[in-house]
Amino acid sequence: MFMKTKTILNSQVIVLLALLLIMAASCKKDRLDGAYNRLVGEWEWLWTAGGVTSSFDTPDSAGFTITLIFEERGIYKIDKNNERLERGRLNIVNSEPYSLIDFVIELKPQSEYFFMSQQQVYFWSDDSLVLRDDLCADCFSRGFVRK
Repeated sequence: MFMKTKTILNSQVIVLLALLLIMAASCKKDRLDGAYNRLVGEWEWLWTAGGVTSSFDTPDSAGFTITLIFEERGIYKIDKNNERLERGRLNIVNSEPYSLIDFVIELKPQSEYFFMSQQQVYFWSDDSLVLRDDLCADCFSRGFVRK
């Protein structure tokens, strides 16, 4: 009787482990592919323009630097003066005439925000891009160059 119960338990454990392995292997991996693979890398903030007062800031006038890092796995990081401001994952939404990126925050050690979570993405070239706040009346745009 004891041997039969042990065999049944071993069978159940093996089946459970097999199911867990199948589930882990089949999980959707958020990768930046296709046109979005152009985002992968480090981007240095050059300017911000917009708002009600039509302001214009640069790292010199603002007194800080921003580095935006996109990883192949769909992870982003924002560093301010080489300290982590934010980390999360990307959700890319295709729409015409531009694409939207949702920055889904997972870690926010500081309480400030560099931009709103949903951004329109425009590539000026392979080495420069503009992120623009979406769905607002007095939006800000931010220019970045690849590091």
